[in-house]
Amino acid sequence: MKKVWVSAILSFIFPGLGHLYLGRVLKGLFFVIVNIVSILFTGNILGILVFLLNWIFSILDSIKTTKVINSINSTV
Repeated sequence: MKKVWVSAILSFIFPGLGHLYLGRVLKGLFFVIVNIVSILFTGNILGILVFLLNWIFSILDSIKTTKVINSINSTV
């Protein structure tokens, strides 16, 4: 069983790390790449907005994904 708090903290530290912890490599790499690109464009408002949305969504999605993975594993 994966820990919800671990995936949330990893995603808080850097978007995508929580998904990599869960074994969702493609989704994790997507969040990492979007985060890096948005950091490069933080000089304008769109880059900041994408950075914040990616960060928040990554945290929330890693929490949800952890719960789904744990519920699937507990029923098997």
